[in-house]
Amino acid sequence: MELSAVSVQVAFLLCESLICLGAAVVLIANRAMNTTKRRLLVAMNLAAFILLISDFCAYIFRGVDAALNFWMVRIANANVFIFSDVCILLYISYLTYMFFNEWLPNKNVPCRKRLIAIDAVLLLLILSIIVSQFNGMYYSFTPDNLYVRGPLFIVSMIVPALTYIPIISVLIQYRKTVSRNTLVLLSTFVCMPLTALIIQTFYYGLSLINICTGICFIIMFAEASISQGSAVIMAQKTEVRTGLANEHGCIERLNELIVTNEIVHYAAVFFDLAKFSKINTKYGMDFGTKVIVTYAGVVSKHLEEDEFIAREVSDQFIAVIEKKNVDRFLEFLRGTKITVETDGEPVEIEISATAGVFPIDATCRSGEEIIANAFSALLYAKSELKKSVAYLTPELKASMDEQRLYEEMILTGLKNEEFLAYYQPKVNSEKKRLCGAEALVRWMHDGQLISPGKFIPILEKNDYMMEMDFYVLRHVCRDIAKWVAQGLVPPTISVNFSRRGLVDPNLAQKIDEIVTSSHVPKKLIEIEITETIDEFPISVLKSFIDELHRLGYRVAVDDFGCGSSSLSLLREVTFDTLKIDKGFVDRAYAKDLTILSYMIKLAKAIGLEVLAEGVEQSEQVETLQKFGCDVIQGYYYDKPLPIGAFESRITDSAYYREK
Repeated sequence: MELSAVSVQVAFLLCESLICLGAAVVLIANRAMNTTKRRLLVAMNLAAFILLISDFCAYIFRGVDAALNFWMVRIANANVFIFSDVCILLYISYLTYMFFNEWLPNKNVPCRKRLIAIDAVLLLLILSIIVSQFNGMYYSFTPDNLYVRGPLFIVSMIVPALTYIPIISVLIQYRKTVSRNTLVLLSTFVCMPLTALIIQTFYYGLSLINICTGICFIIMFAEASISQGSAVIMAQKTEVRTGLANEHGCIERLNELIVTNEIVHYAAVFFDLAKFSKINTKYGMDFGTKVIVTYAGVVSKHLEEDEFIAREVSDQFIAVIEKKNVDRFLEFLRGTKITVETDGEPVEIEISATAGVFPIDATCRSGEEIIANAFSALLYAKSELKKSVAYLTPELKASMDEQRLYEEMILTGLKNEEFLAYYQPKVNSEKKRLCGAEALVRWMHDGQLISPGKFIPILEKNDYMMEMDFYVLRHVCRDIAKWVAQGLVPPTISVNFSRRGLVDPNLAQKIDEIVTSSHVPKKLIEIEITETIDEFPISVLKSFIDELHRLGYRVAVDDFGCGSSSLSLLREVTFDTLKIDKGFVDRAYAKDLTILSYMIKLAKAIGLEVLAEGVEQSEQVETLQKFGCDVIQGYYYDKPLPIGAFESRITDSAYYREK
């Protein structure tokens, strides 16, 4: 070879060896990669580094008879011959791992005999290379320290070449167990070094085999790094337990369909498993997880090739189904049996689901919007229709969008203090005097007064009622403080609190903090709580009311008589005031009047003050007075009044004439 060609080859060997060393260092530092794969790639690149740097040294120290050069050139050439075969051994281990997930040809590897035979031949060849250092059968050196091929040099080339034959047979036989890209990657080590070996057999002075080996191992390192990055990205889009796409992955798939305009052929089905919490309670969380995983596998088998499913959270899923297949898919969701093992015993469970269906149209601009619409349909099915399936039609979507806008307006109104405290007087009909008031809320929006019937149901539905209750209490305390500062003597004001607030064990303390910080006498505040809502057991309500009494507040039970456990409530809980529901006041039938009279007697007998609300007619007042109920609240005396009008009632509390 010409000197310039040798120089280029030597420089290439040095650069390539350093790249292999760098790859090994990077792999050692990369703890995120699969341990076995990482170790094999580290070993392969370190072996390639030793092979290439040894070949580099063999060129640098040849032809000089100094003692150092004498030993360096011999050690370098021995390493070149030995590590060229070591690289093949390591490649076989890597191939075994990539095909069979085992790095040694043990009993789990189907072609283990072929692989063991290759390993044995290569180990014998390495042993013969060591022997050759003493008898020169493969190569020797001249007195000028120059490398010369030995009589059996061709054996050291043919034997490694023959080992490629069983390697090629493994690649062909088991090609379908790996991806096409992986097969091509593994085949490079056969094609490149084998071709280089044939060329190098006939052309003296080349290092093509070693260079090609290094290139192959660098390519494998690069592929593994890229695959790891892809695996990380895929993991970000995959739900760990089920292997299904997560919400992120689902959104990406939906966005791809939107870009190709194929999205209009699909419907999004957001569903959750019915009564899944009971499965967790009965069998345990681990069993529940097995149910989810098994069910996810069963659902996936019911999808067409271009359909997909993702797991949202817990027992919630979203499936993207061709519109023509939606009915069939919903039929599957109505109930299917799965079998899950627990303690070694199979347990058969029937799983059904509640679903919201959104037939996707061309107006959808993002995957997030599609998922949100399907979820809205699910909520509508569960909270409004009380059925197992609901479709988000354009009309329903427009209605829900309008309601959502209304919700935002309400929350903005709370921040901007658009809600006002109105006061409906309570009148002692015997004395004809103001004796109290109930604080009610009204909404002044864009100059219009909006009645509670428009916004209270929305607040209750979306769990904003507690925020409103505290808002009203703060405004009532502010108004009372102002009246006291003006020298007025306000009556006790009752403030409503929803029983949904009992979810907060510190509710009584929070009420007390607002009143105390306003410097309002506690005797001027009465807390009303509705009798008709049953989310919580009576014991929770009792603890709340006992705490209010301990803090110094009066408590009234509102809408008494509407609930199914009214008498139990009176027996278990100590109230101060009983407010009779308007329904009993409105009816003039003998049966209702009898119940009303005994209700008033019962309340008085156990020491409760009695108040009738919703009173609008003089006949109702007379009946209530006859039964012993003197405190009246209703339009007969006054409607709910704004703060200015109510101040006038405080100043002149007499009701000798109906207002």
